[in-house]
Amino acid sequence: MPTSDRPEPLFTKKLRRAIGDLPKALIDTRAGLPDGSVSVYLYRKTIPQPDAARKLAKGLGVPLEWLINEEDESLDPPPPPPPKSVRPALEDVSTGALLMEVARRYRRTAVDMHTILANLETKQRPWLQWAITAWCSNFAGQEPPNAAAKFEAVLETERVVNSLHQGPDMGRFCTLYHDELPGAELDPAELLPLALQDRYRRICETNVGYDAFLGYAKVRARWRAEPESRKQLEIVQGRTVAFLLTRPEVINEKRYDKTRKELQKAGYLTAEMKPKEAYRVFLSEPVPN
Repeated sequence: MPTSDRPEPLFTKKLRRAIGDLPKALIDTRAGLPDGSVSVYLYRKTIPQPDAARKLAKGLGVPLEWLINEEDESLDPPPPPPPKSVRPALEDVSTGALLMEVARRYRRTAVDMHTILANLETKQRPWLQWAITAWCSNFAGQEPPNAAAKFEAVLETERVVNSLHQGPDMGRFCTLYHDELPGAELDPAELLPLALQDRYRRICETNVGYDAFLGYAKVRARWRAEPESRKQLEIVQGRTVAFLLTRPEVINEKRYDKTRKELQKAGYLTAEMKPKEAYRVFLSEPVPN
């Protein structure tokens, strides 16, 4: 019997419906079959070998069971299942599941902050030198390379630390389910909001360079948003630079000779590079609002 007169099997009908208007060569490519395979199956009205049928179903994006099942006379493939990433409706989620998800999100933030604070405590970075370089730039476009990224990083660290108390207090819940949450290898007490905030406060109090660098980043951000605060900026800048430059660990740094001499020439420092008494009073005055 000529091929054209042969009855079209259900497989061929399903294959033709699944292809629709798509180019047959495209289906060959998607399925990983030799060129012309789909045309051969349609013309000869034959059912391919199991491995080829599996590849064909995958290339078409249809279930293999539907494509080769001669008892299922439906010519349209069943709708695909919902993606795994689709979240259930809120009313279908239990209170416990919601609490656990909130706890996981808090814990991920707390663990990230724990790592950042550990790096601030242990890694030796020239915060003091960075702070002096920043304050001496005077917002004149002379900030050191990559400084903007450091400014954003310290501001983001403070923002996250301050945000740990926002929202519900998950401390007790996280402690109860500690082993099921991120950071299970850590002491749960170290991941509580107050513990992280106290740790950050101690870093700022003991690391004068980091605190000065953070102070510059805050003033810099405010000045860029409010140019009229330039006077306040200059006062804060002068106080900070004078304070940093008179510290013993910095005074011998040759790279700051020019700045020290400028402060001395302006009358802020003595010949021994110590703040003059009048300037000490100025340093203690409150910054105008």
